[in-house]
Amino acid sequence: MTPFEGKMYKTFVTGVEKESFSQRYFEKSLEDYLKSRGAVKIFDGHLTADEYDRYHNKDPNKGAEGDMGYTDERIKFYMIRTADKGNVYIQFTANNASGKLNILQEEVDKS
Repeated sequence: MTPFEGKMYKTFVTGVEKESFSQRYFEKSLEDYLKSRGAVKIFDGHLTADEYDRYHNKDPNKGAEGDMGYTDERIKFYMIRTADKGNVYIQFTANNASGKLNILQEEVDKS
């Protein structure tokens, strides 16, 4: 887990009433879209307890809707590089009941 500064969007995604949530569809749809936009996969794996312990008290966004980054949670992390608008970081996770999506647009140093 690496801290970045910028505009952040977080959301929690579930199925509509009386329909089940599809982890496979959620992940595949996001991955297909991100690849079509030139995103590069940076990480796809489980968060270890050591990594969680290292950063969780320093995270100012913990506890908000769409929060992720818990021990043994499988996180997929992508990045889109832009020259003028800052890099865009996308991370998501899902299970058979719901998904979480975090997007951060890095602040551009205008100096």
